[in-house]
Amino acid sequence: MPGESRFLEDIRREPGELRAILGRLLGAQRAALDEAARSLGAAARPWIAGMGSSFHGGQAIQALFDGAGRPARNADAGELLHFARLQKDDVLLVLSRSGRSVEIAGLLAKAASAGAAVIGVTNDASSPLARAGRPSLLLGARPDANVSVTMYSGVALAGAVAAAMAVGGWQNGLAPALDRALGDAEPAIAVWERAVIAHDWGAHDGPTLLLARGPGLAAALEARQLFEEAAKHPATAHSTGAFRHGPNEVVRPGCRVLLWLPAEPRLRALDLALAADLRRAGANVALVGAELPAGAADLALELPVQHGVPAAWSFLFELMPVRLLVEATARARGVDCDRFDHCPYVVESEEGLGGGHAPP
Repeated sequence: MPGESRFLEDIRREPGELRAILGRLLGAQRAALDEAARSLGAAARPWIAGMGSSFHGGQAIQALFDGAGRPARNADAGELLHFARLQKDDVLLVLSRSGRSVEIAGLLAKAASAGAAVIGVTNDASSPLARAGRPSLLLGARPDANVSVTMYSGVALAGAVAAAMAVGGWQNGLAPALDRALGDAEPAIAVWERAVIAHDWGAHDGPTLLLARGPGLAAALEARQLFEEAAKHPATAHSTGAFRHGPNEVVRPGCRVLLWLPAEPRLRALDLALAADLRRAGANVALVGAELPAGAADLALELPVQHGVPAAWSFLFELMPVRLLVEATARARGVDCDRFDHCPYVVESEEGLGGGHAPP
């Protein structure tokens, strides 16, 4: 349709791109994937490092380590570069769509100086990260126009598969189950588009609050960045528990809340009670999850039931409808979501505000 954003085009093609990435990981990239899993499994201190969207995707990868009882730390690559001491036995799973960001380049040099091992996950086979990784997992996907879509979830997918294999969480049947679930997401995008169009979310000035637990925090953090970079609208993200310890004071009529419902029944019941309280306080509430109770939200973004897919892998799906909401918010506000005024496509300097980027 004429006039549609390139962001919307990228959203629509994401499920197919992810299926292709999964196929490459388990096919042409299998030897590198097995090597990465062995290295992570043997690591005394595994780190996950990225900037922006890649850092947010790292939250989902850390959740796989947490669930297996294996300590790991997801770190902002810039903070890790400037403030952490690396050791010889460390293994860094470094995530970056371009593999060229200034913090990534500095971190590679720091790791080499410390004798720490680097596993690279990137889409650019010619990048410094791809060359430095031992091994490197290469997505081989079509780049997003500007806002990270496939580059967020694809990087997270590759790192998560390696992590799951490292901690014994990659079971027979999971790969075809993920592929089927991604296939189910393709027709769901049209359903979500209609739901978002029918709901008046975008043109508002109240605060936008993004709440989730566990692996869902990856989606909440990434959604906060999407609202800010694509819709140019400030938003804030919290764990659902932390939100109730003070940040809930911002709730007032007119605020918008996106809440990702967890699968675990007790936590799900707690968060449904929170959604009900938020609505009574005048908030407009959208719920994201599978098998949502009727009437529990102002906007229900229903995820397809993912048979055979553990809840820890929901990060692959639970941002898809929310991106559509962000894109609709940008349109309602008269904002060009494809243009960045300050942030370049690849951040290659730590100085200043940035040079901006508009796709051709």
